[in-house]
Amino acid sequence: MPLSAGQILNNRYRIVKLLGQGGFGAVYRAWDMNLDVPCAVKENLEVSQTAQTQFRREASLLATLNHPNLPRVTDHFFIPNQGQYLVMDFIEGDDLKTMLEKAGGPLPEGQVLPWIAQVCDALTYLHNQQPPVIHRDIKPANIRITSKGRAVLVDFGIAKIYDANLATTQGARAITPGFSPQEQYGQGHTDERSDVYALGATLYTLLTGEVPVESVQRISRPMTEPATVNPSISPAVESAILRAMESSPAERFQTMAGFKAALQPASAVHITGPASTSQPSVASAPTKELKEPPQGHARGWIGIAVLLVAIGVIGFLAFRLITGRFPGSTKLRNLVGGQVVRNTATPGTSETPVSPVGVVGASATATRLSPPTPTPILAPTITPALAGPARLTPDASYKQGKLAYVSQQNGYNQIYVVEPPGGGSVYVVPDAPQSQGSESPWWSPAGDFLAFTNYTKSSTRRLALVSASPDSQPKNLTVEFLGQSPTWSPDGKQIIFSGALRLPGQFLIVDAATDKLLTTLNPGVQGAGLPAWSPDGTQIAFTTVGGANSDIYLMPASGGSATRLTDTAGDNYAPAWSPDGKWIAFQSDRKGGGRDEIWIMDPTGNNLRQLTNTAGDTWARAPTWSPDGKWIAFISGPLGQEYGELYVIPVSGGDPVRLTDTGGRIYDWRPSWGK
Repeated sequence: MPLSAGQILNNRYRIVKLLGQGGFGAVYRAWDMNLDVPCAVKENLEVSQTAQTQFRREASLLATLNHPNLPRVTDHFFIPNQGQYLVMDFIEGDDLKTMLEKAGGPLPEGQVLPWIAQVCDALTYLHNQQPPVIHRDIKPANIRITSKGRAVLVDFGIAKIYDANLATTQGARAITPGFSPQEQYGQGHTDERSDVYALGATLYTLLTGEVPVESVQRISRPMTEPATVNPSISPAVESAILRAMESSPAERFQTMAGFKAALQPASAVHITGPASTSQPSVASAPTKELKEPPQGHARGWIGIAVLLVAIGVIGFLAFRLITGRFPGSTKLRNLVGGQVVRNTATPGTSETPVSPVGVVGASATATRLSPPTPTPILAPTITPALAGPARLTPDASYKQGKLAYVSQQNGYNQIYVVEPPGGGSVYVVPDAPQSQGSESPWWSPAGDFLAFTNYTKSSTRRLALVSASPDSQPKNLTVEFLGQSPTWSPDGKQIIFSGALRLPGQFLIVDAATDKLLTTLNPGVQGAGLPAWSPDGTQIAFTTVGGANSDIYLMPASGGSATRLTDTAGDNYAPAWSPDGKWIAFQSDRKGGGRDEIWIMDPTGNNLRQLTNTAGDTWARAPTWSPDGKWIAFISGPLGQEYGELYVIPVSGGDPVRLTDTGGRIYDWRPSWGK
């Protein structure tokens, strides 16, 4: 029986309205009366003891997940004789099914592919959990697009931990005709490749405006090829869709990273030097390069087959002449420096794209390469310099210290270090013990250690430390909280970080030498995160995460109530202190349109000034100050993407300079500029 509007669940969640309903449950928009924020409640009507046990185990795992293209799971509970409930962030925006209906026909390939790439990243993250998490209900209605163009994969109600020894239960199948592969009908085990099929079917639908034929009917009713329905679909994208939707799991892409790579052939081989453009060189849509067709797929007409083979041969020869290698080779010639770089993609797959020129892929040991020559962006409009006694004079060079940042070269996050920016070499911080990925690096005040967060095999986020030496191996701290975003105290003796899901809205402080938990701070602000210690050690700047809008707050480092520094005009995010403590840089989209820019204000929230003014289809995020306080580094990329390139800009005004050429792989979390 559906829940009714106004009904209260678990003495906390007031039902607002039904969002969707299926045979095994429903999804509702609700209101969290404790936190006074909207949320989504997923109801599962399976109430058997076995279902309860499995639900609790899997809900606990889902609650540890944290990814920009996934909603947070914030609560779960069971009501006897009624159902099981999963509470998640409510994601504002239209879902792709609604957008498709509004369009009245296919959506443009160039618009859709960046969203699908983001969903691929989210699914790669889920599949890389130990054990893997399989979504099992990917379809246009379960992908929502925010006002900033971010794609969020929602509805975790039937996401299941993968167990090769267990058959897919009826409740976990949640069949959606056209999007569910054959194995989800009980004809085998579901695994990562089941999600590959469903995302391929989703892309088919978005680009054709039609739902593909149901998988179990394809023996007697062949599926119409997507380009037959919409001839504007590029050959490479059609080939990727068809392979993703192969009936046999063995003939599909074996990983979501492989599917993503096939959809982005323009970025798979990067042979040009740094671009002197107003935005990072990220391909928003693949070129019409023909990839190897899916094995086992029968073409309709001999003429088309001959044409495809001819195009394939031409593409192969062109590829061979340009790159000097065969597809699938493990080497890529660096045309910028003339050296050969070994592809260090994740072992076990031949589908991961080769690392772009000018960077290195993941490796167990530190590797060095020369970065590209910095190239200025086309001159932007810069607002007047800082007013008052703190006006700064730009240094002659930004080539100082070292920058740490997160880049996704191989399907997961790793930390890279440039030393010094634009003039030295690049190396990769080795993964911490038992790590699946690393994020949010932050240099110690002396620049001798880097604190960061890593994902462990148990999906717990743990703090880790590594010395500034490229050959050093990281170590996990023994404090094991679901924490993230560490920063150091000015004396380098303590580390503060967000309590994340286990202690939401709270900050924890540990002794950097002993790992001992020293204190917990509760700023009293829902969704508090990204704490940043002031240089004099007296205050903590932080932002709110989640919710409709984000703001910058300030609280005493000794504890106490927080003061809001920014208004709620858009999202204000990622505060960073200047070395002298007189200014706070942050990102904000207060001018609308989802375009984040870098802004600066004093610690009272006054003397607000916009530092960057990017092109109309790009953003600037995640500022960090140079050691001398005269430059700010930030990440910039195209709207609709969560990744970009690294830039620097003088604090007093001037032209931004691009430092990296990674193919748009740097994650807009927060870089850190150390001594």
